[in-house]
Amino acid sequence: MGWDMEPNQTASVNFRYNQFGHGSPVNVRNREATMGWGDAIGAIVVLILGVLIYFIPSIVGKDKRNAGAIFVLNLLLGWTIIGWVGALIWAMTAEPPAGSEVPATQPSAERAYRCPRCQQPVTRDATGCPSCGIAYVRTAAPAAIIPDKKCPDCADRVKADARKCRFCGFLFTA
Repeated sequence: MGWDMEPNQTASVNFRYNQFGHGSPVNVRNREATMGWGDAIGAIVVLILGVLIYFIPSIVGKDKRNAGAIFVLNLLLGWTIIGWVGALIWAMTAEPPAGSEVPATQPSAERAYRCPRCQQPVTRDATGCPSCGIAYVRTAAPAAIIPDKKCPDCADRVKADARKCRFCGFLFTA
């Protein structure tokens, strides 16, 4: 390139246009084209901070039961604002305590009742809920059970003292 340059000097060639639109090559000396150590270290620091900010939801949710799913959501959809915020909310939600989960088996007869306020299982003879502290009020005993019998003609239940079925009209013998 030789226009007033030393042999090892870096330069680029631009064109300067005159008033008639004709261009001629002009020597434009560049600043140093290499990046210094300070710039490289600054770029690495910015990159590390960016990765840390990107994976904040995964860092927050690392001890959660669904930590793997939070990480995958953060990794794949974290670049969208909605995916990143969704992963962060999921990572910050509280998990129920380990012992509070109700087993998936059928409840036994004595644990079949649930508290009307918190829906936790309680025993049949409980005077209050141990979870939320509500006290139960006992109601009067149920009325005496009236004996009944089955009609042989229509299979409906009628009172034991009935002489005639009220559904089909069958007459019972004494």
